Amino acid sequence: MMTHSDTMWDLFERMRAGQVRTKENQLLDDRLRATAIALNSDWGLFDATVMKATVPSLRREEFEVIAHATGQGPDRVFAHLSRVFDDPSHDVYHQMATAWHQSVPHLFEDIADLVRPMSKSYGALRVAAAISYLEGDPPALVKHFMDGLFHVAPTDPLRMNLSIALINGISPANVRQEHADSLTRENEDAMSLGMPPMSGRLSR
Repeated sequence: MMTHSDTMWDLFERMRAGQVRTKENQLLDDRLRATAIALNSDWGLFDATVMKATVPSLRREEFEVIAHATGQGPDRVFAHLSRVFDDPSHDVYHQMATAWHQSVPHLFEDIADLVRPMSKSYGALRVAAAISYLEGDPPALVKHFMDGLFHVAPTDPLRMNLSIALINGISPANVRQEHADSLTRENEDAMSLGMPPMSGRLSR
């Protein structure tokens, strides 16, 4: 019998091979629906799902350790998040774009749409919002996924933390570096035209 972690791993294997669409395979939809509901309360599975999405090279053994919150699982998650926010050379979006054949956050939004009642879809929407944020999507797109989560779970702690992060301009290190490089180029262009350099932060 397939477990929820089996279903999630299988989903990523399918995404590596080609684009996955919901509402085309009833058996797959049923498995994804049950796993999406499990994501509501299974934080180990949530961590493993977000890790596999944003670290496509994650091995099955590591995935299972994280999913079951055993051994070095929590440390592996912490190390990844630390690198995302501290290492400007670590580009999550590029790694995901070269591994998966589609937008992972949008797929999880589609998976959430399989769940009825809608009030039980917040686990998959939580995954969509978290991945969108970690891959450095524009704030407006991250907010789109956050708004979907807010609609079904307005007090969800992850959504509230992401909201605080966006308000305070907290983003992955490579996104901050891109903004800094863009501001430097604009300042250089302005000075070459005899204009004063730009001040303040780039608009988000």
